[in-house]
Amino acid sequence: MEARRLVLRQRRSARPAPAPRRHRRSPEGMCSADWSPPMQDSGAPMANHPLSRIQPHSGAHMSESGARVIGAACETATGGRGHNQDRCESRLLEPAQSLWGFRAVLVVADGMGGHEKGDQAAEIAVQAATEVLAAQLEDHTQFTGDFPGAEPDQVIRGAFERANRRIYEWAVTQDVSGDTGTTLTMIASTDEEVVVGNVGDSRAYVVSPAAVRKLSEDHSWVGQQVRLGHLTEAEADASPLRNQLTQAVGCDPAIDPHVIRMPLEADAVYVACTDGLTEVVDAEAIREVVQAGGAPEDLCRALVALAVAAGTSDNVTVAVLATAGQGRLEEAPAAEQVAETGPEEALAETSQAPPPDVPPIVECLIVEPSPADEAVAPEEMSPEVEAPEDEPPAEPDPVGGGDVSVARQRTQRLGMALIVCVVSLLLGLLVGRATVSTDAGAGAGA
Repeated sequence: MEARRLVLRQRRSARPAPAPRRHRRSPEGMCSADWSPPMQDSGAPMANHPLSRIQPHSGAHMSESGARVIGAACETATGGRGHNQDRCESRLLEPAQSLWGFRAVLVVADGMGGHEKGDQAAEIAVQAATEVLAAQLEDHTQFTGDFPGAEPDQVIRGAFERANRRIYEWAVTQDVSGDTGTTLTMIASTDEEVVVGNVGDSRAYVVSPAAVRKLSEDHSWVGQQVRLGHLTEAEADASPLRNQLTQAVGCDPAIDPHVIRMPLEADAVYVACTDGLTEVVDAEAIREVVQAGGAPEDLCRALVALAVAAGTSDNVTVAVLATAGQGRLEEAPAAEQVAETGPEEALAETSQAPPPDVPPIVECLIVEPSPADEAVAPEEMSPEVEAPEDEPPAEPDPVGGGDVSVARQRTQRLGMALIVCVVSLLLGLLVGRATVSTDAGAGAGA
């Protein structure tokens, strides 16, 4: 990444009031010791030091928002270069044993300064940062000197400081000429929150179910123009000046990392990556890969493969930290409860509280007769359908039932009277004919 080294020097010298710029490191810039701790006579840390207030962490797995870390991984590839100057590290930790209560850490570095110098700078930076972020409780004496404090954002700033000093020391003792350094991006999560920091242009994103957001700040000339409103993110990514860095780890005795701290999000994926990915894959494409699903190691491989397939001209490195939500945590206990109680009891418990937006099971359907059904003539009804013999008599309708019965009784009486009249008339006619016939026969005999 020699081009990035040269433009870094050009950018620094172009400032109106440039800070003193060394072309070669000198012993004056070295730290005298690697944070030797101020100790009491008993060998314990001094009581007034910030780290003396560290309390053991409970190791709880879920935040108040229901989020928890479920995995972390990283992947690197040579990509479009002949030598890989990228380095990365991912760690899953037990908060009860972590000095800072961290659950997971990601570290990504993109070295610069020639084949051997660049990868060594990145290696030193990742190792130094991981020493801090992954420190255990028994390691506390290593961090009680000039360490800024025990809060997550203070810890990550201390990790940047240690990495910067380590590279600077190495460059002086090895008589390394030029401006060897590295970008450095870190993501560290507790059970409640996440802290993100970067120096250089290796980025950090969070992909949630709703969107993808950039969490890092590019320490480059084009990044500066974006913050000033002179360029858009898309214009900055397409600019031929995008590799002009304004800050890197190990190039100066002091650095100013960009650090943010926020609550841990549920069902989210945090991504740290070098510019070998972002020069050919935009944020929306990263979101699409993440939304397709997969374990953290699968997502890392997929994003690296996407960058290589897209023709990245640089090394490409991706690190991923994934979280789950409370809903996912409740699925397994529910299945265990069903297995313990049996299918009948589980079905009864489920039917008492159907899930939202799902209609309950209909066990009995009662249909009231419509006026059209009541208007059907008796002869049109099926003759095979007969009422059971033991069926109790129907209760009279309390509203208007008496009037209907009286009308039916009157109709029946009129019908019977009509029948009697007809029968009487027929009998009268028959008797009359018989009488006429008898009289006629008697007259003929006389």
